[in-house]
Amino acid sequence: MDTSVTQTRRNPNIDAIRGLAVLGIFFINIHYMGNTLVGYVPTEPPATLDLSLEILTRMLCEGRFIGLFTLLFGVSLQLQYQSLQGRGILPVPLLRRRLGWLMLFGALHGLLLWPGDILLSYGISGMLALRYLQSDQRTLWRHSGLFLAISLLGYTLLALLPDDSGELSRNSTTFSALQQPWISNYWEQLQQHLTMEGFMLAIYPFTMLWYSSGMMLLGMALYRSGIFNHGFAHEHGYRLLALAALLGGLDLWLLFAAGPLGQSLAQISVIYAAIPVSLLYAHLLIAWCQGSVDRCRALQAVGQVALSLYLLQSVVGILLFRYLFSDWLQQFDRIEYLITALIWAGIQLWLASTWRHHFKQGPMEWLWRRLTWGANQASNEIRFNSMAGKSNAE
Repeated sequence: MDTSVTQTRRNPNIDAIRGLAVLGIFFINIHYMGNTLVGYVPTEPPATLDLSLEILTRMLCEGRFIGLFTLLFGVSLQLQYQSLQGRGILPVPLLRRRLGWLMLFGALHGLLLWPGDILLSYGISGMLALRYLQSDQRTLWRHSGLFLAISLLGYTLLALLPDDSGELSRNSTTFSALQQPWISNYWEQLQQHLTMEGFMLAIYPFTMLWYSSGMMLLGMALYRSGIFNHGFAHEHGYRLLALAALLGGLDLWLLFAAGPLGQSLAQISVIYAAIPVSLLYAHLLIAWCQGSVDRCRALQAVGQVALSLYLLQSVVGILLFRYLFSDWLQQFDRIEYLITALIWAGIQLWLASTWRHHFKQGPMEWLWRRLTWGANQASNEIRFNSMAGKSNAE
């Protein structure tokens, strides 16, 4: 998410990939800004382009950018750990403190603004990932796979629970009733946030904890392998492409051709079909950035203020869809959502480039660093050096 602690030379590829991830996340989140409970609900009959855009979005966006973002969180933990060690500072206590502040940011973000928050879950999963920062590569690969398998089992069991909600249409009275609390007064919205936050925390130990932790360990392993410097070898790239096509095809079959049970399982298959696509995005962007120094500069700027932009996305989305233009929830089809997301992506590229021209850090990155370090940076270094000297004397 953020590498503001790191004082060593930044990897511009990682910044660019993080920038792509944070921009891409909004292309899915935008459907949930107005009504986080049900997201996009089609009209009856569906708009002409809805099916084509649903397939395109599912194959290219859904789960893909959040997976990439989670991978990079593990990479950031590894980078920060190495940087702090190189500066003579005990890494783990400081990283725990950073994650603690991130969890607070996430809890406030999810409760007060948008319950689709990922920061709280990243903070919790990051605490588990910290235990693996000194593990060897084999352990990282093995436990990453294990954690992803555990999350797959948990998500599958959850998807198989009975669901009596049925199909929703935007023209139905049921949808209107579900929609009303999200565009009513702020107190009613808070109650919705609290309910959703409670539910997600209840299922978190069985699902997202293991998925996020597994992806973070995968990110650490890939970073140590040098993937973020030069990308994958050609044969590995082709294998990822084949795996992405296979899993993507299975996901679409479950969604459209396997009946009600398949539709339930498709809620899960899309998450894991996204993993090879996320890796392909990283590989292709690295190749693209290496072709020119300036080619990825705007994306790198976005990646350097990713936390600030992620929170700004929520502010803008909530203002647009719940307050300023709540009628969009009845009017927008998938094409309007896509156009809005594209416009906002362009604005974010401009905002990030302009901000980075004048400031070294984004506002939330600066606050996060300030809260983590406080006035104790020098004492932390002195404490570590004195402990190291005592150890050497012994």
